[in-house]
Amino acid sequence: MAFSLQVMLFFVVLGTASIRGCFPSSTPGVGGGEVVMPDGEKMSEKDMDKTYLFAVEGNWFPYSSVDKYTGKAVGMMYEMIKDVCHMCDMKCDTVFLGDNAERCYDASDMSSRGLNDRHFDACVGWGRTISRMNTLNFTRPFMTATMAALYAHPDSGITTVADIFPASVGFRAAYYMDALCARRNAFFGSDTLDPSSVVYVDGDWTTVLEKLTNREFDVALLPEGRDGTDGLVKITDSFDCTHGGLAMMTRKDVDMSWWDKCFMDYAMSGMQEQLCMNYDTKRCILM
Repeated sequence: MAFSLQVMLFFVVLGTASIRGCFPSSTPGVGGGEVVMPDGEKMSEKDMDKTYLFAVEGNWFPYSSVDKYTGKAVGMMYEMIKDVCHMCDMKCDTVFLGDNAERCYDASDMSSRGLNDRHFDACVGWGRTISRMNTLNFTRPFMTATMAALYAHPDSGITTVADIFPASVGFRAAYYMDALCARRNAFFGSDTLDPSSVVYVDGDWTTVLEKLTNREFDVALLPEGRDGTDGLVKITDSFDCTHGGLAMMTRKDVDMSWWDKCFMDYAMSGMQEQLCMNYDTKRCILM
């Protein structure tokens, strides 16, 4: 009887091990029992059991917005997060921020209240910039950033960067298209853009354009081709204010290397390309 019980226990353990082993983390569309990190290490059970919270801004159609009929936060980012986490059987959820982007990063004091207070683990689709990388970490980028350019008011007489001084230049506050980006890409590191000439504007791009139209400043750094730029004078070539594009932004003590690994599996499966086609966007960085 004791021998029979030992035999039964042996086969139960063997069967359990076989079940856990038949869903590797790289199998597209199937959750895995283990996640093997890029360095060969396996994630701890504690990290596997944790629910990772991803904070997503609103008013970012088709990537994140509120359905006007249901009030539900919808868009490409939510589907992507769900698919990538399912790829490796990770527990994930989203937190909708609406217009409260400063909870992810406030450029005025380089703070990240939502991340530092552990309200969530990652901010979705943030530009990798030097200023942000000084205090925060980023995953591999998965989307290209919108290109930027300097635009002048048509009555300003400004047609090149050399004409700007001593005119003032407007920038959207707390956004990655900032004065540092302009100095690096349009002024090539020179001191032509004096700090006293920099004007930061609270609000959205419509507010920046209104102030430029009203001649509160003569030049502004704006997204290339944005509505309202047709009547302005583009005085520089377009340039990228990020280092590689948009990614997940986290605290420096949060290990999100699992995301990079799972996202690579997701991309290689063809699911990323299909999602981008479904949302008719060409901003995806395909692996």
